[in-house]
Amino acid sequence: MIRSDYIYLDVQDNIIALLKALQTGTARWTNWTIKKDYPKSFEFRQFADAKPIIFLERFEEVDQIESQFHVLGERSYGGDAVQDYGYESIMQARLGIWLHDKHGGPDEVQIIKSHLKYIFDPPKPGLPSTTYNITYSDATAFVATKLYTQGIHRIQISGGTEIAVEDQSEYREEMVLTVNALCGETIILPS
Repeated sequence: MIRSDYIYLDVQDNIIALLKALQTGTARWTNWTIKKDYPKSFEFRQFADAKPIIFLERFEEVDQIESQFHVLGERSYGGDAVQDYGYESIMQARLGIWLHDKHGGPDEVQIIKSHLKYIFDPPKPGLPSTTYNITYSDATAFVATKLYTQGIHRIQISGGTEIAVEDQSEYREEMVLTVNALCGETIILPS
């Protein structure tokens, strides 16, 4: 589950792991490179010859639903009774597409956007059902997990802003990914 003290990194890592899982299980997705964070120009040049790039920038919190506390459980810790609880954090990050003309140009941008919209804003409500593996920075690993299991309870994609580029043979567009993530805390209960 997403760790409160690493929430931004963990949410980004979960989305990246989901997208990379799609690359192994879906034919069209194998044509694209998934990149964590905004690619530097030398990285674009390195990857652009091979495949278009889908990148996910770092998340920022835009709101917190403090009234949505979820008690996750009670236990004993060091002789004290403690309660684990969680709250919803609403975050946003830019999800971008960057490709070279030889990979389809503006038509390929529209195809990638359509796939991303279908994954993150499907015709019927719900989170993506694709399972993925993830290992957090503290070496905690989850196999065949899903977004909901990791604490991501809502996800939505919006926008589609064309970004100006210097080289006319490149195309870049960015959307906004909004995520509701459950993060947890542990408190000592009064005696």
